[in-house]
Formats: sequence, C-alpha cells, structure tokens
Amino acid sequence: MTDVGSTRLEQQILARCYMETYVKQHSSFQLSIYEKTLKEDFKNLNLSPMEVKDFSKFLASYDDFTLPEHEQWVRKLGVLGNSDFYDLMNSLQELYYIKLPSKCISKHELFSNGRLLNREVRLLDYYHPNFKKCRRYKLPYCKNKFLNDICYICLQEFVERTIVLELNCRHAFHFDCVKIWFWSQFRTICPTCRAKQTMISINVFGAIAILSDDDENLHLRINNPRDLFSLRGRKTGSTQFHTLITCSKIILVEYAGINL
Repeated sequence: MTDVGSTRLEQQILARCYMETYVKQHSSFQLSIYEKTLKEDFKNLNLSPMEVKDFSKFLASYDDFTLPEHEQWVRKLGVLGNSDFYDLMNSLQELYYIKLPSKCISKHELFSNGRLLNREVRLLDYYHPNFKKCRRYKLPYCKNKFLNDICYICLQEFVERTIVLELNCRHAFHFDCVKIWFWSQFRTICPTCRAKQTMISINVFGAIAILSDDDENLHLRINNPRDLFSLRGRKTGSTQFHTLITCSKIILVEYAGINL
C-alpha cells in the first residue's frame, strides 16, 4: 500500500469510523442511561423532560464542575439534602458504568469518491474496558461520604455541595487540581495513595483497528483522536509511522503487518 493510500485510509478511519460513529454512539448511550433512569426511577423529583436532559448533560460533561445555579433543575434538586443529592448522582453514574459493554467491536467499509474499496476496518475498542477499570465520579461533596475532606493537591477543604472528582481509589479532588496534577505534570498516580491511574485524561479514547487490504493486513492503534489537530508521516525502516500531535503530548501511531 502506498504512503498516499495509507494516509488517506488513516484519515478515513479517524474521521468516519471513530469520530463520527463511536464517539456519537457513546455519548448518546451515556445520556440515554441517565435520562431513562431519571424518568423511570426518580419521578418524585418532578423534573420536566428538558430539565432531565439538562441534568443528564451536566452529569456526563467533564468540561464544567460548577453547578449552574440559574438552571431550574438545580433549584428543584436543591430541596434534596446533601446526602440524598450525593446518592442520586452516585447511583446514576454507577449504573452507567455497570451497563458499559465490556467489549466493543464494529466493522466499517471504506469508500473513495463513492466507490467501495476492497478494504474494511474492524475496530476493537479498548476504551470501555479501561474506563470500567478506572472509574471517575462527578459528585457533590458531602461530609462522611468521602475518604478525604480536603483536596490533597491544593490542601483546601471541600465545600458542601460543590462538585468534586472522585477517582477509582475513592480519593476526591477539585477538578482544576486534577487537571494540573495529571495533565500538566504528566503524573499517573493518585496524589494521596499513589494508586496507579491507568487513564490520565478524562477524555482519553483509544482503539485498535485492523485494516484489511486484499492479502495485506495493517495494524493501527489510535489514541486521543478528539485532540487531533495535526497529522504528519514519516518512515522508519520497513514500518511506517504517523505521529499524532495532541494537545498534551505526542503519540506514535504504528502500522505493522500482523497475522489474523
């Protein structure tokens, strides 16, 4: 396969197979779990359909950890005690992790100018298994619900009902502090107990794709396609490499012949 052909197919894998299909499906799956559970099991909260959607989007997002006090759903949930509010958010996320599939395999045909190529991509995604092992919970701080009452990164006490991030080792931190600790400093352990964190970034995605081209099989490993903003290629011996430049680090994407 030519370098041009490899590059074109790689771009199609990133853009079509991964970005458009998987990311949208995963986001939709997560929101559907929250919305369905809120509508069926928490009718007593009296949330409107739009408020259910807004609350679900907030719970699924790792971009904002500040409760939007102006939103109606926040006012309605304000009647819950701190412990009940914690239990609500915790149970929704726990159910989401339980329902995550342990394996995700999909097949995609590749097209060029409307013509079906004699190639297909079989995508074995390892995001779900990794994420199930290294769970992160977006939770309102409530005394006696957490192992620690202060953030051991900034050494500030948590404030009741403010949203914090709890790692799978059950130690909690301010989200901004977590970003500094893991992303800026490239650390891979909990700052409190030193437990290994297998996924540094909240938004890490990864996949292993098998690209079949007649009798030739190529192995493609994709990391952080969400952060992709530049793609460059180079050759090393008989193995072709492409470098994915991400917002936080450089990751090598390897093409290597394998036997299926």
